[in-house]
Amino acid sequence: MTRKKPPRVLRWVLLLLLVWVITLGYFLVSSEFLIWSRVFGKDEVTADPVARVELEQGQPFGLAARNDEHVECQVVPDSGEVREFVPDRPTYSRRSSRLPAPEPAWFSGSAEVRCTGPTTVLLPERYDRTNLYVLGGLLGASGLLIVVVVVQITRRVRFANRPR
Repeated sequence: MTRKKPPRVLRWVLLLLLVWVITLGYFLVSSEFLIWSRVFGKDEVTADPVARVELEQGQPFGLAARNDEHVECQVVPDSGEVREFVPDRPTYSRRSSRLPAPEPAWFSGSAEVRCTGPTTVLLPERYDRTNLYVLGGLLGASGLLIVVVVVQITRRVRFANRPR
């Protein structure tokens, strides 16, 4: 009669720890990039009263007034139609930390954003959600591995308590 081997819990625990280390490292690195891009203004430009942006057709961008005053903006592409916008709430408002609704670019190339007051032009990098999707996947894998480890430990305890 062949004896069954006990479940191997250690490999699952090590895999779980590896996923946690990778998740923590990815979170720290992506957070650092996010913080530094905001500090150096890589993903936004201030239009006071004019800013020049470079966009491809379909890329999202947003306009947010810095004050509670009424501001109107005109986006004048080098090639394409001129459109007028009223910027959303302030980007750094205490009332809201949300991003303004993105507007897809209807032109390719550079454009001038002319506003009647200080306005922040949020570039496509600000609307990129890739980091959140990767972190969500890693956290989902971590949750699944926690379930696997608990099941393996339960099987191990049952195996050890089984009469021989």
